[in-house]
Amino acid sequence: MNREKKTLFIVTLLILSTIKMNGQSIWTLEDCLEYAETHNIQLQKSNIEIEKQRVEVTQSNLNYIPEIAVYADRNYSWGRSVDMQELIVIKNKMNSSLALSASTSIPIIDGFKKIYSSKISRAELKLSQYEEQSLQEDVNIQIIKAYLEILLSREMLKIAQNELDEITIQIGKSKELIRMGKQPQSAILELSAKQSESEVQLIDAKWQLISKKMALEQILGLTWGSIEEIPIYDYEIIDKKEMISLDGNISKYLEGSPILNIAKEKQIIAKLNYNQSRSQLMPIIGLSLGYMTYFGSSSNEKISEQLKANINPTVGISLQIPLFRLYSTYSQVKRTKLNLSYANIERRQVQTDLQNKISNAIVDANRYYDSREAMKDGVKSSEDAYYAMQKRYETGAATAMDLIIAHNSMIKTKSNLFQLSLQYLFQLIIIDCYCGKKISL
Repeated sequence: MNREKKTLFIVTLLILSTIKMNGQSIWTLEDCLEYAETHNIQLQKSNIEIEKQRVEVTQSNLNYIPEIAVYADRNYSWGRSVDMQELIVIKNKMNSSLALSASTSIPIIDGFKKIYSSKISRAELKLSQYEEQSLQEDVNIQIIKAYLEILLSREMLKIAQNELDEITIQIGKSKELIRMGKQPQSAILELSAKQSESEVQLIDAKWQLISKKMALEQILGLTWGSIEEIPIYDYEIIDKKEMISLDGNISKYLEGSPILNIAKEKQIIAKLNYNQSRSQLMPIIGLSLGYMTYFGSSSNEKISEQLKANINPTVGISLQIPLFRLYSTYSQVKRTKLNLSYANIERRQVQTDLQNKISNAIVDANRYYDSREAMKDGVKSSEDAYYAMQKRYETGAATAMDLIIAHNSMIKTKSNLFQLSLQYLFQLIIIDCYCGKKISL
């Protein structure tokens, strides 16, 4: 009974942990990245490819072990036979014989085929690992982009709500002024039209936020509604980031780039394939070693004595020269040489394209940085203009519509600053991705 209770308790804990994992409503960026690392289908397929390459490496290493073949041949015969000792013909007698042998062959010279095969397997393993790293960063980029879009949509929703709240407050004040006879009845009509427009913008902002959350859920493979909220990001961290120096030495950013490492590894594989194809032109010299023994029923000696007495070692040397396959081998060598030339050009192209992308990303990041610094002054000016307009409105020198326009201008300026901050942050992430650094906000 105690055992059943213990089992039930363990099962309950497992079910609750599963519900907690799948029913998680608040997702940090780290939660999204960790979840994608273990649940993304593309990454799972990539991990399987890496395991397959590890098996290939193991198999290529096992090819160095020489094969040992054991052979046994048991024969029976009936009918007339000759007794070699008595030199007489025997009729209707069954004879039997057994032959045993063990042999192995070792290639002495084979053009280093096994060595090249082993090196190619290890290079393909490294290539699959670099490809998995590149794929991981692509998935992370998609997640971070979707995450930033949720932050932006949430900020737009907040701005739309603030705008509607401000208009609602001004409508209340205008009604009071109209009741006191300080404003005409038409003053509230403009505010009501603006209120309807703001309500539509608020609805659009709400559905935009839902759409961005759904996009992130689709990337992670989650069901709709799994992400209810994400934590508030500390935007003061962006203020601590400085401009990136563009000193022309872009090569320092390329050291850990998985994209460039993929091109390098493909170049290495192409060179190994070329050398392996050239080895097909070389003759093959092999050494074979073996032991064999036999016995026959026609002898009067015991089986054990015959097997012991008839042990014969064998040694052989073989030479194989490819003559009829010569033209096909030359074609293969030419093809692999062209592949090597293509891989060399592709690596240079990848390096040039990557340098250009990093340079452009640095220029864009610095552009967003400068625009963001300039926008900070704009935010301060728009806030001062709004507070000045608010004082004019209180004294009757400005209308409620003037105050709303000043308020919307301030909100728009803050919104532009927020967007520039996210764009600057995203460009920094792109640069880290190109350089093979760990991606995070």
